[in-house]
Amino acid sequence: MTHSLAASRMERAVSGILRAGVLVSAIMIVVGLVLLFAGQGGLFAGHAPITLGYMFPRTVGAIMAAVVAGSGLGFIQLGILLLIMTPIFRVAASVVLFARASEKPMTIVTLAVFLLLLASFAVGLIIH
Repeated sequence: MTHSLAASRMERAVSGILRAGVLVSAIMIVVGLVLLFAGQGGLFAGHAPITLGYMFPRTVGAIMAAVVAGSGLGFIQLGILLLIMTPIFRVAASVVLFARASEKPMTIVTLAVFLLLLASFAVGLIIH
């Protein structure tokens, strides 16, 4: 396989990951908005507007529990989380694709970027 053909396949794979992530994220957010405004009397049913900030799920476990419970806010938060994670999936896929293409320098650089992303999440979890 020629170098340009391999690069073209990698670009298509990476762009597919980005498109899929954005699409799934948008679907989750739209579902969440529909549930939020149409379900159970609307957004403010049973809640004073002042407490709205406390209604948002704040951890991955809480987001998943909210989605399982059919919460519109849970779906919106999941959509946002997926949107944030999409570029990270792209970097992880790039590591694999570069390694499979025997592009050692790019594999090392991309792996370093991926590890820095993971380290930043770890620091965020520790500090928060």
